[in-house]
Amino acid sequence: GAQLVSRLEHDLAISSCFQRLADLNLPAAGELTKLDAVGKISLHVQALYGLHSSRAAKALQRDPHITHANTRQTVLAALAGIQTACMQAVPYSQLYWLVFNATVHLHKVAAPLITAGFHQEALPYYVFAAKALEAHLQLSGTQYLPWRLQMYAAAAHCYSALSSSGLSSDSPGAAVLPAAAAADKTPAGIKSAPSASRPAEVAAIATQAQQLLLDGLADISKVVSAQALDPVPPPPAVTTALQAAKSQLLLLQVLFDMGAAADLQGAVSSSNVLEMLKPLGTSESKLTALLGLLMAGVSSKPQPMQ
Repeated sequence: GAQLVSRLEHDLAISSCFQRLADLNLPAAGELTKLDAVGKISLHVQALYGLHSSRAAKALQRDPHITHANTRQTVLAALAGIQTACMQAVPYSQLYWLVFNATVHLHKVAAPLITAGFHQEALPYYVFAAKALEAHLQLSGTQYLPWRLQMYAAAAHCYSALSSSGLSSDSPGAAVLPAAAAADKTPAGIKSAPSASRPAEVAAIATQAQQLLLDGLADISKVVSAQALDPVPPPPAVTTALQAAKSQLLLLQVLFDMGAAADLQGAVSSSNVLEMLKPLGTSESKLTALLGLLMAGVSSKPQPMQ
């Protein structure tokens, strides 16, 4: 199936591989296979990842800019399917690599939504990806930090875009946003200027964004505390990576709370973040500057683990 996907033969990959394997429903297959329970779940989840990713890739191949409603529906269904499949692997520590793979697939499918301006739709899946990486012990190592930071940055991008522009009213991401958003009748994909009548809504979005980043900082602090209890100090590269991750999350916080810039003194190469941002009048300009500074250090394109 993966070879067919690499050749963009999505229909064939779906019909001859992923759909057939998914339809077997191996976790419920009983004694029909010699695989143990974990092996059955592994194959089943891999088939679902391939199935949903291929459906999204096929739709995006036809409509890369997501100009048609049915393309968006297909992409959102694929994202939901990948997330649901991932949840089957989460309880098994030995399947940590499938949790990682889910975040890679989610990013590949969700990134075109951000490019097309559907930030609200993409947001919950980036939050899920960040949380999934954050919660899994086997994925807490510094080698996975750059990828996790990219998920935080993408989520922060969505939060910032939503707080400075209109919100769509009919997306599955509505549950992540304030209930007041449901009353907004802005057509999906059409952005409106920030309204002074929605300060509470914008404040709530900022609060959610800050909480996500604070959770990330708390997780990094746990790793640092655990290392402090080890009589053998960590290698300098590990300490540097953790400090860099902390700095980058603090930098993202400045998008939603300029007061957080005080915590950045001495933590980033920029001599004065507030001075850097002062000439940038709009939230969009600040977003571009901060994300550019962050992503220069963490942007990567990992491939799914085998």
